[in-house]
Amino acid sequence: MNTLEYAYKGGRIGRFSSLLGSLLNVKPIAYIQDGEYVIVNKARSMKQVVAGMVDFVVDKFGQSKVRVAVGHTQALDYAKMLLEQAMSRLNVSDEPVLFEIGPVVGAYAGPGAVGISVHPVEY
Repeated sequence: MNTLEYAYKGGRIGRFSSLLGSLLNVKPIAYIQDGEYVIVNKARSMKQVVAGMVDFVVDKFGQSKVRVAVGHTQALDYAKMLLEQAMSRLNVSDEPVLFEIGPVVGAYAGPGAVGISVHPVEY
């Protein structure tokens, strides 16, 4: 996410966290587990967010064969950067998917967000 405003409006974080994060220009690196929003790290720039996301999925999947999809909300340049870095560090077996996130998820993430979905080929 490029801003915490939409996470606050969607009820994912509190008002204080939103205000403090906005003042410090903090961007969360998070994932969804069992329907819960889990922040794994924070960054001050979108380049750091992209690098942190790639580090996270590389730590989780290593060199297992995976499928990758990258989505974005009006952030095509960062989505391409995320996809390029993920492709260089993961063992991607199929053609990756790059897509624009729809309005339902976009309403919670806001413009400028990027996300990555990584799925193992074999369980």
